[in-house]
Amino acid sequence: MGLFENKNSTLQFLNNTSIIKGKHSIRFGGEIRKDQFNQVGNQFGRGSFGFTVTPTQDPRALTAGSGLPLQGDAFASFLLGNVTLTEVAAQIAAAQFRATSFALYLDDSWKITPAFTLSVGLRYENTPPWEDISGNLVTVFFNAFDNTPNVADQSRYPVFLRQGKGTGDPYAGLRVRWPNIPLVQDGRLGNRLVNRDNNDFAPRLGLAWSPNPKWSIRTGIGMFYNQDQGNPRFDVARNAAGRTRNDDNPSLPRETWDNGASALVGSVANILTPQAFSNKFDRRTPYSAQWLLNVEHEIARDLTLEVGYLGSVSRHLESYRGVSAAVPGPGTIASRSPYPNWGLLVSVDNGGRGNYNSLGSKLTKRYSNGVTALVSYTWSKTIDTTSGIRTSNSDSLFSQDGRCMLCDRGLSAFDNRHRLVLSGLYDLPFGERRKFGIKNGVLEAIAGGWQVGGITTWRAGFPINPSAGVNRANTNINTDRPDATGQKVSLNTATTEKWFNTAAFVLQPNFQFGNAGRNSILGPAGFSLDSNVQKNFRMPWEGHELQFRWEAYNLLNHPVWGFPNTNFSSPAFGTISSTTGSMRQMQFALKYVF
Repeated sequence: MGLFENKNSTLQFLNNTSIIKGKHSIRFGGEIRKDQFNQVGNQFGRGSFGFTVTPTQDPRALTAGSGLPLQGDAFASFLLGNVTLTEVAAQIAAAQFRATSFALYLDDSWKITPAFTLSVGLRYENTPPWEDISGNLVTVFFNAFDNTPNVADQSRYPVFLRQGKGTGDPYAGLRVRWPNIPLVQDGRLGNRLVNRDNNDFAPRLGLAWSPNPKWSIRTGIGMFYNQDQGNPRFDVARNAAGRTRNDDNPSLPRETWDNGASALVGSVANILTPQAFSNKFDRRTPYSAQWLLNVEHEIARDLTLEVGYLGSVSRHLESYRGVSAAVPGPGTIASRSPYPNWGLLVSVDNGGRGNYNSLGSKLTKRYSNGVTALVSYTWSKTIDTTSGIRTSNSDSLFSQDGRCMLCDRGLSAFDNRHRLVLSGLYDLPFGERRKFGIKNGVLEAIAGGWQVGGITTWRAGFPINPSAGVNRANTNINTDRPDATGQKVSLNTATTEKWFNTAAFVLQPNFQFGNAGRNSILGPAGFSLDSNVQKNFRMPWEGHELQFRWEAYNLLNHPVWGFPNTNFSSPAFGTISSTTGSMRQMQFALKYVF
């Protein structure tokens, strides 16, 4: 992909003040933070060349109703030099981002009665977009967002926009040219190329009530903002470095090693149909509104039970969007793209939505009689239209259809329906001040005072996205999902040879998107048991102690299977060939305390 070098720094000033006055406990403060994000690097510096079955298949198989099976071989296409997708960066990208943010807060915890407390607070955050002090940041400015192929009105076409306001050559200092696209530097978006969001107010409200010493009820609601991150902003710095993307015509394959990146020859790269990145200039800061209700009861002197509900809604979630996505159909990408003078236009979209609901319980036994233990269980469900800009391997980087982000609403990539955790620590009943005392000093030093503990975790599987594995829609996004047949996806008895019902999916017709839901396959559950044994040896000198620990991770050597292959076009579709996490690991440690 490419090498990257980061030299980042953060200077932070914090101040927090607490005042107790009568029944009020007041806190206020703030922070000023100065960030420097310096990065050098790029993707596809050496080029990326993709090969598919298309150049070596019978073109008649692409015709609906032909009855011909899919043919061709991707490796045969490679041997013939028939490239399907070429992506090459002209040079290394560099950015020197700077931003100074601040936050203020004030909250009051008012103990109205000994049993009832009201907490009210307000936080304000102001985090400006990054500014590249190199002056070379170039974004894509959209005059409109069109979905129809080959828009006739040229005034609606996007243009390249360089930061700041210049009076001379907007290409000054850049080693790239875009002959078919205007580059302007008229200051319309200033030096940051993204507007500042000054509306990040985060109110908080909480209530706590203890009707008697054995019961406690807590509830609250609050707003939380997810502030900027550097990497998706660095993508925009790739524009000035120049990047070309060439999608071959599946109906008439002509792309080869020689012509896929021919525009990059010479000291200045002339890119005819560039791939480019942008950020939504009027973006809002992503936020979540969260609320909870917890009830805690003391069952016995050292045993408590807590049950609670936690919910949230998230708005303005960010994700990649293929703005210039071609309409599915035959022929070249350019013939079906709204702006044929552009390659793929990637924007960090700001319209994602999500929600989370969970029911959690926790049984806690505080330390007594040599035992402490905790059992917790959480049921949860989270749904969204995107699980992040940089998604996990189980989710796609782009939505299947860039024109319909809501069509990707489904389970989040991190949805984990069930999670059970048991942990404990037990003092073996042998030794001084324990049930079975040992009077012999040597035997006490060896056999007395031992502790054993462990943590057992079980979780349900994570959702996984099914993939068609071929660009059946023939777009420049190529994240097609297959069609769903209506059969149940899960199997009663899943194995690594067949983890899910592969008959639940079928390859969608040519030039269409599949109707299978996003993240509609459930991956393997996970189980692990970690344990430890420890003993403190008292030394002859006061305050000196030698601690011995033996720790074992995944004590039972239980495999946690990796994700199954969800590529419908792969011979390994539905199988699992890897594990996640480590097998059994043990370590011994000695620590001298004085």
